[in-house]
Amino acid sequence: MNNEINNLSAYLFHQGTNYRAYEYMGAHKENGRYVFRVWAPNADAIYLVGDFNTWTEDMPMYRITDGIWECVDDGYRIAEGDVYKYKIWSAGKATYKTDPYGVYCEKTPNTASIIYETDYEWQDSA
Repeated sequence: MNNEINNLSAYLFHQGTNYRAYEYMGAHKENGRYVFRVWAPNADAIYLVGDFNTWTEDMPMYRITDGIWECVDDGYRIAEGDVYKYKIWSAGKATYKTDPYGVYCEKTPNTASIIYETDYEWQDSA
């Protein structure tokens, strides 16, 4: 996603008028690599954790706006079907959270999100 569209998507998200936020937030493949975005305005730090990094804090997310955090898989470690969560640090406490914009998740009692690319084209009329 180019910066102009990225900036517009973030701007509209903050305005509450990005009616397609699901296309921007969450996990998406962009230019051959996975990009993760999550809304966490009160977080002190966030890490992307999952099976691909044995749930360690080696993939930090970066605050790209006042509340939106982003992580790009530049190492091409993540693949479709991988399980992940966000490890959010706030007030000295870590909490594991599933992706609120995730499109696929584990069956209960597990709660992690699963990388899954959707390319479904709706066939009904407007």
